[in-house]
Amino acid sequence: MITEATLAKVINQMHDINKRAKREKNSAIERSCERIKNVFEEDGVIIHDPTGEKYDMSRTDCEANIVSINLLSPLTITDVIKPVIYIGKNGKREMIQQGLVIVE
Repeated sequence: MITEATLAKVINQMHDINKRAKREKNSAIERSCERIKNVFEEDGVIIHDPTGEKYDMSRTDCEANIVSINLLSPLTITDVIKPVIYIGKNGKREMIQQGLVIVE
């Protein structure tokens, strides 16, 4: 049986590959990553990329690096280093990894 730590490492690598594929406009690799993500989801693993979502200090699912100078303006997640990962256990959703994000 695979451990949650190993699962998170594999998902983080897949997330990184997918980001590179998007940057390089490689749709074949993007589709492959999406298929892998779907396989995980079929097994109860939810991989959430919060890019574009609003961020505030009360958010507990992400650890943020804030690069904005003006903290009075609304903060938005502009990049995801590690996605948020949930796993279904006993009918409940449990977070096994906080997202690591860049906020501006």
